[in-house]
Amino acid sequence: MRIKKILPLLIALFAIPALLKAQVTTSSISGIVKQSNGEALSGASITAIHIPSGTKYATVSNKSGSFTMPGLRPGGPYTLSCQFTGMKKQDVEDITLTLGDNYNLNLTMVPAATTLTEVVVSGGKATSQRTGASTNVGQRMIATLPSVSP
Repeated sequence: MRIKKILPLLIALFAIPALLKAQVTTSSISGIVKQSNGEALSGASITAIHIPSGTKYATVSNKSGSFTMPGLRPGGPYTLSCQFTGMKKQDVEDITLTLGDNYNLNLTMVPAATTLTEVVVSGGKATSQRTGASTNVGQRMIATLPSVSP
């Protein structure tokens, strides 16, 4: 008799959390950045700007070239730019994000047609003006320091 009263309560107790789902309030952008030869490009800087609010989101591609930008504001338009040293900057405009969905964007970077100029590195002796405290440790102080040896 007691089980008949408790059983519906237990079923409801375990069923309610399964029915309640968290509401999603953001969107995301993910994809892969590759070079023109098809190799993954790690370390590329990806920046997305929500045009109406001016909010800027940034990430870097990992060693497999993939990137993810979670927690973006739904709607748009967004402007996404991808940059890497020695590659031509790539911009993608008018991206509109749907609530709770992931926008998949694969980018292919092409080498920039620029020539590097000569870089000259020169050095010299630094001035020996020292500031701050200093301590000289001699042979006698080293010999009197405690040791951990058994």
